[in-house]
Amino acid sequence: MEQPRYNRQPIITNVECKEEKLSFHIERTDTSMVNGLRRVIMAETPTIAIQLVRVYANSSYLCDEFIAHRLGLIPIDSTQIHNFEDTDDAILELKKENNSNQLVVVTSNDLVSIGDKRVAPVNYRNDVDPIVITQLGPRQNIHMVCYVKKGTGKFHAKWNPTCQCVFQTLADIRINDEKMISLTPEQKRTFCEQCPQKVFDYQEVGEKVFIRGDENCIFCNECTVYARDIGQRNLVTVTPKTDQFVFKVEGTGVYPPKQIIELGLEEMKKKFVNLKKALNESK
Repeated sequence: MEQPRYNRQPIITNVECKEEKLSFHIERTDTSMVNGLRRVIMAETPTIAIQLVRVYANSSYLCDEFIAHRLGLIPIDSTQIHNFEDTDDAILELKKENNSNQLVVVTSNDLVSIGDKRVAPVNYRNDVDPIVITQLGPRQNIHMVCYVKKGTGKFHAKWNPTCQCVFQTLADIRINDEKMISLTPEQKRTFCEQCPQKVFDYQEVGEKVFIRGDENCIFCNECTVYARDIGQRNLVTVTPKTDQFVFKVEGTGVYPPKQIIELGLEEMKKKFVNLKKALNESK
């Protein structure tokens, strides 16, 4: 039987943005489009990161390779990437010496841009605690030169602008009120407690079970299993809404979360344009 077709006109609602986190509901689309956006954001959205590290001196407690790996994963502010070409090469220098008898912490605030002022670590020298790179003991020193390049997450995770980019299908939860009334107050409380995500809640006044947050449902089926165990099949039904999703993004700081979504959509649009062009040329 042929599946019904519908015109995709996605609607975005319940947008919530807090610092580096952004979440929203998206409706009237399907899994392929939502997952496509997720993959493009993680793998195709360009950022800048440290690509090459030249070591001139390192007498710290950590070996050269370990420090180079840490430097590569330090998020670099990419908000000016539209002025940064693929062939551009910015330089950050890390140079510090400990002449005291105390431990000295080397952080991302010690990275100094040489020439190109567009390039700096995220939260560079402001009120936010910097990223710790290593420590220097008495009479130890470090001198490294870092080359910053433009790239995407499909080549290395250090160019991924997110530390979390996920979506989940919303649940269609329906309680059979007739069967729920037949349960004792204790059974109703136990039913609510079975859900690890606290989707259900029990109201003492009226002895009623209600849905507190369907977007927290992870389809674990603990509620339906409990209903079956007490002989109340179809007490509750949980099915996925195939055209409604919750999309969540948490950035590394290289972009504001809203800009991450915008850049991801731009990359998706480019792919569709290229695909349409290739199809037209093949005719």
